[in-house]
Amino acid sequence: MDPVEQTVTTTVSVEDTTVLDNENLTDGFDGVLGHIETLSKELRTMSVQMKNMKKKYTKELKTLRKKRKVRILEPEDGSAPAPKKEPSGFVSPIEISDELAQFLGEPCGILIPRTAVTKRVIAFIKEHSLGDKKNGRNFDLTDPTNPNALVLKALFGIERGDEVGYFNLQTYLKHHFKSAKSALAASISSPNESIDQTQTDVADLKPKKKRILKKST
Repeated sequence: MDPVEQTVTTTVSVEDTTVLDNENLTDGFDGVLGHIETLSKELRTMSVQMKNMKKKYTKELKTLRKKRKVRILEPEDGSAPAPKKEPSGFVSPIEISDELAQFLGEPCGILIPRTAVTKRVIAFIKEHSLGDKKNGRNFDLTDPTNPNALVLKALFGIERGDEVGYFNLQTYLKHHFKSAKSALAASISSPNESIDQTQTDVADLKPKKKRILKKST
């Protein structure tokens, strides 16, 4: 009789292994979430610290700027601050002649800087195409039928053969600017009135004598 083969069946339980894997995953998620929460707290703390540092920096910067302005106004060596420079003759307003004021359309006696006058004269030349086509540096005022050319020619006081351009324009404009000396001469043209006014001003400054009343006996 042939021997009978016996089959042995082995049952492996995987339930415990699956439970262990799930627990490991849960612990892993909890660890990552805890790490994220820690980082979030640190970032909030750093954000607050940065805001405080910014406020402190802004405050110190304002203080330094104020100190710098004080140092500029008051030198460190204790000397008096340097006076502000007055504008140069070309920038400071100056009285112009009535003829030039009429050309500019301004009232007589107006004060206007030389630079402003020059700009407006050049603008007039460009507007009416009075530039020399052969020599761009000069003006063409030779056409006797051009009223704009005649106006400028009379304003500049040009004589026959004179060449006027951008480089020598001030030469033909300078006689229209009244100097400080001429203004001073005009102010003292009537010396008697000035002397009377001066005497009046001095008299007002003198202290008045007190009147003393004598007691009757």
